This record gives sequence, C-alpha cells and structure tokens, in this order.
Amino acid sequence: MKSEIHEMKMEGDVIQMRMISGGLKIPPNGSLTLKPGGRHIMFTKLKEQLKHGEQRPVNLVFERHGEIVVSFKVEDIGRQPQHSESNDSQIEHSRH
Repeated sequence: MKSEIHEMKMEGDVIQMRMISGGLKIPPNGSLTLKPGGRHIMFTKLKEQLKHGEQRPVNLVFERHGEIVVSFKVEDIGRQPQHSESNDSQIEHSRH
C-alpha cells in the first residue's frame, strides 16, 4: 500500500487536488482535521478492496513523537457523506 497526503480546493469552477509533500505541520497544543474535500490521506496500491463505512488502523509517523496507530473510517468519494465536526478524523498534537 502507498499513501500520500492530498489537499483539495476550488480554483474558479474547477476542483484542484494536489499532493502535499513533506508532511503536515500541527501547531503545538493544536489540531489538524483530515476530511474528504479538504486535506486527506489517499491510499493507493491496496491489496484488497476497502468498504465504505469500515474502520481501518493506520500508522502515522510524527517527527517528534514517533509512530502512533489511529483508526480511520473508509468513505467512498462518490457518495455524499454527512459531515460534522465529530465525524472528521482529527489529529491532535500536544507537548509532553
């Protein structure tokens, strides 16, 4: 499996998607939201089909805090998901 961090945004009447290289910066004691239609992780070269609604564990690597495992909900980009702040995957960073 391969993963890339992507960002989607409107440029006029066209939706642009671009890969973000070098990772994402999370401010101290701040958070970062990943969601469809914005910043998200795109997985390619999967060995099996993902199913809408299932939860999958993913290892995230942080520059200063090492590796942690989080659970992501699989969402089909072709569906119109109902989002709320509580449904979005948030990554929080705090100094210890």
